[in-house]
Amino acid sequence: YGCPDFIFMYLLPPYSINFFHFIGLSFLASVKLFLALTFIGSGITMYLWIKETIGKVPAFVGSIFYLYAPYHLVDMHFRSAVGEMASYAILPLAFLFTQKIIENKKFHWYILYGITLSVLILSHQAISLTSLPFILLYGIFLWFQSKQKDLKTLLYYFFATVYGLALSCFYWVPILYEAKYMFWGVHGDI
Repeated sequence: YGCPDFIFMYLLPPYSINFFHFIGLSFLASVKLFLALTFIGSGITMYLWIKETIGKVPAFVGSIFYLYAPYHLVDMHFRSAVGEMASYAILPLAFLFTQKIIENKKFHWYILYGITLSVLILSHQAISLTSLPFILLYGIFLWFQSKQKDLKTLLYYFFATVYGLALSCFYWVPILYEAKYMFWGVHGDI
């Protein structure tokens, strides 16, 4: 069956870039606009999460360090890794909504967390796969730190995680099913 790379690649960045092309920009300008928006968005979302956790001044400093981390800059300037750049803008939102769920216990935070988790999976599957355990552990840690250890909150948090996985199952279920048909090379041949 060969190597149908684009079936298994992330979906959100190419569709976003094609939207910018649809409204009249060239493909190159669309990619540059997407990279610029995700770079700025990653700083804003990191600021929002740290501000909620520690305060405004540490949030400003933390978001600057997040923006200008060497790997982040290499992804933007040299690799143009649109999937990773998109996930860097979405990942702090998953942590922020996790914190909101444990602290506020309002229904709309569960919905926003599930949507954010789904968008994270659609933006870059490797980063979402490696960061999901950390997001869940962060939620459990916050639950243990809270004054009210309501088991219902923790259960709803896991249901919101399943909701996020279910929203993106149209993407990852076929990947799991069709991975056996992939041919990645034999004995070092590509």
